[in-house]
Amino acid sequence: MKRPIVISIILFLAFSLNMSAQGQFRKPLKSQKQGANLAFSNYTIGLKLGCPWSVLADSELTEVAYSGNIGYNIGIVAERYFPRLSIGIEGIFSQKGTKMYYDLPYQVSFTENGIYHKEYFFGYNLVSVRAPLTYYFKGAVKDDKVVPYVFIAPQVDIPLHINATLRDGGFLFENPPTQTTITTYGDVKETIATNIDTSPLLSVNALAGVGLMARIPTETSAIIIKFDIAANYGLRNLAEEGFIWKQDPTSGELVLKENAHTIRSHDVEANLTIIFPIKKRLHDACYIYK
Repeated sequence: MKRPIVISIILFLAFSLNMSAQGQFRKPLKSQKQGANLAFSNYTIGLKLGCPWSVLADSELTEVAYSGNIGYNIGIVAERYFPRLSIGIEGIFSQKGTKMYYDLPYQVSFTENGIYHKEYFFGYNLVSVRAPLTYYFKGAVKDDKVVPYVFIAPQVDIPLHINATLRDGGFLFENPPTQTTITTYGDVKETIATNIDTSPLLSVNALAGVGLMARIPTETSAIIIKFDIAANYGLRNLAEEGFIWKQDPTSGELVLKENAHTIRSHDVEANLTIIFPIKKRLHDACYIYK
């Protein structure tokens, strides 16, 4: 009698352990939605496309209106992610410039007035290098399907001696870039185009913005889409050579600039970035998963 009881107990324990093991294996693997990492990986790389609206603001021009230059951004981005922060590096090829005008009324006859219109604009290409520090508001939206974020970044704009853009419905390539002045009054319209040296347009800027990040899991990885808007403030005074100090012509010493006349490069931009996580290979005791 004892032998059948012992066999029954052994069979019962074996069946229980088998069911428990099957239950463990039936549990789904931790999905990317459940992952704590914002970008499903510590490192990502992506492509950025955008549209900046830029001006060169001159402190001595108080009566002008800035209509600005609408250009483009194309660049490569890389980020290192932490639980709520990321540190990035971006290299961007851009087209920026400025456009301004003013209207001055004048008397044509005793009873009639006219408008003297003057317009000035130019564009140029540049390479921007920026290092954004981003804070993500993780948990603000259920399941983090969309994650709001804010960012700040130092930026250096290195001007190029070319200008590739669209103008008057066609593609325009200038080497070197030209500045155009249009004067209109009465039946007279005068257009003057001259070459410009873009070397003095080297600028150091401070960038700040807000955005949204959408995370789309795939079977093997994920696609991340980010949309942001930002304001870019020029710190360097383009009206003077150098940055903060200048050489006194009398003593030859370096002194702080007075900056009575300033020209600064500012822009507002909107960007769309497509990001791909860089996944590490997972190692098992007996096999390397690729």
